[in-house]
Amino acid sequence: MNVRARASSRVRALLADRRITVAVTAAGVIIVAGVMFRPVSNNAVLYSAFLLLGVIAAVGITVKRPRVPVEMYAIAYSVLAIAVYGILIGPANAGLPYTLLIWCLAPALWWVVSVATDLRALRWFFLAAAVVTIALAVTLLSFVAGEGGTIPQLVPQWAVDQLGLGATFSSGSTQARMYGLSSLAALGPAWFASVFIRRDAVLPHIALRIVCAVLAAVAAVVSNRTAIVAVIAVAPILLLVTLLLLGVRAPEPRRLRAGAVGAGAIGAAGALSLGAYAFRNLEGWGPLGPTIDNFVSLFSGAATYDSADQSIRADQVSYLLEAWMRFPIVGAGFGARVPDYPRTSERPWVLELQYHLLAYHIGLVGLLALIAILVIGLLLVRRATATSPQLRSTMAVSVVTAMAMIIANSSNPYLQAPGHMWALFLPLAVACAVLTSEASNRSGVWKDRS
Repeated sequence: MNVRARASSRVRALLADRRITVAVTAAGVIIVAGVMFRPVSNNAVLYSAFLLLGVIAAVGITVKRPRVPVEMYAIAYSVLAIAVYGILIGPANAGLPYTLLIWCLAPALWWVVSVATDLRALRWFFLAAAVVTIALAVTLLSFVAGEGGTIPQLVPQWAVDQLGLGATFSSGSTQARMYGLSSLAALGPAWFASVFIRRDAVLPHIALRIVCAVLAAVAAVVSNRTAIVAVIAVAPILLLVTLLLLGVRAPEPRRLRAGAVGAGAIGAAGALSLGAYAFRNLEGWGPLGPTIDNFVSLFSGAATYDSADQSIRADQVSYLLEAWMRFPIVGAGFGARVPDYPRTSERPWVLELQYHLLAYHIGLVGLLALIAILVIGLLLVRRATATSPQLRSTMAVSVVTAMAMIIANSSNPYLQAPGHMWALFLPLAVACAVLTSEASNRSGVWKDRS
């Protein structure tokens, strides 16, 4: 054995040490939690975190050498094909680098993270996600209550500046903003759906899930984020659809424990309080009415009520559909500008309606490739569910998370930030962890827990 081979063997042995493995896994989970807490703003910090996360995932893959599911290779090659296609048909487009960052480089990062994920990392991830959810909701609600004079302002000014906190009050309703609030578009539906499904070896205790679900819903309503409220409200429906797609039957009734009954009572009280707040302080249907109108305008191109945001989206629908009809099959290429519609002078290729923009950029050819990726991902999670039915609850919750982000992104540009793309790859990470872990395939190792 030469010197280089011996050195490589020693490095691999060092990295394979259990303490090192635990430390690296913990570091990766902490980075992901930080990205969820602040997924936008301060690009220098975010890109550094992404780079470190990619290095950690690459090291994990090198050490563990997991058997990557063939579906993951198919997804990777499909994304690469879309990238090459978008570059070739629009090489001179000014927005090409930015678009490739969002739709190619960011997916590549999260793909590597998904392959490197194991079951221990998943358990820690859901605990970290619970901490992030509670921190986001408590910080936002405390700030809004302080600004409204209900309680003294508990959030210091430096935190207000760093977290992008803000609140306005009008006609008995509130509107609030926070950099990490958009993460609730995935976390809120995930926790709300998890309340209706049995716990397995990865998901946290039901009491913690109920607390996270209630806090996320209250924060969404108080902030008046219509898209987040909508996906939280339809989370049970998404869960039902997910169970049907995964071929999972509804769990059999089981005897409730005292802790579960108490947690359920707390959740019911929180849900009633949330409903009372929504119908008392918000007009009509609260945020649900404008949300429905927003989705209608995505297809009609006409604003159904007087709102500056919806008027902008309605204009974009008209311009994007007209632009798409110029190249309906092949598209105009990644980073192409919409003719006669400069949304901003600095980055005119950045628009809110990303699905309409994707149709314009890559045409029907690219859209079919994206649909193929979704189908391949579904086949992967179905295979993982069949392989390890003990973890079907975690799989179902992760699929609901991805579906919620896809829906919310239809009217809000959440996926323009790579920090939100973890939600799309969570089901793939769960599937990879299940299929590559020997422990998950042993009978009786991963048992359901109440």
